[in-house]
Amino acid sequence: KLSLGTVGDEAAKAALQKQIEEWQKTAARYRSEPETGEGSEQLAERAKHAEHEREIDDWNKTAARYRSEPETGEGSEELAKRLIQRFRKSVHEAR
Repeated sequence: KLSLGTVGDEAAKAALQKQIEEWQKTAARYRSEPETGEGSEQLAERAKHAEHEREIDDWNKTAARYRSEPETGEGSEELAKRLIQRFRKSVHEAR
């Protein structure tokens, strides 16, 4: 855009302005492209969802381990439930 002020020829200005508009359209498409879901906003949302799913899976594995280990004692089932509840609460608050 700074070059627009230095270009004297109207045809060159028009060509430069057209190029700037094309770059702006491309940048906007990179930010958000709902048709394909490949814009940076859509990719960030997918990454956040995948991270959330991974965390839930990790918590479920931890809870299952507490449930299945007999040496942890009778309270392991209750501990697993509390872990899951605490995780769900933290995820809900993060939204």
